[in-house]
Amino acid sequence: MAELSNGASCPLCGLPLPSLVEGVPDAPTIAELAREITYLRATVARLRGSGFTGTPDSTGGDSDHAH
Repeated sequence: MAELSNGASCPLCGLPLPSLVEGVPDAPTIAELAREITYLRATVARLRGSGFTGTPDSTGGDSDHAH
């Protein structure tokens, strides 16, 4: 299984990225990442289907979200 890299993280969510052992991730890591990608794609599709745009606007969208 891939080890977590030292300090490298996803620029979108901040989660630590797996490091590559000898340049190639092992099969379980690839399978896990494929499941995560499928899940995230389905989540994005559900959000888009419900009208979520990800940007604050006057039409509802994500108007309650504040940083």
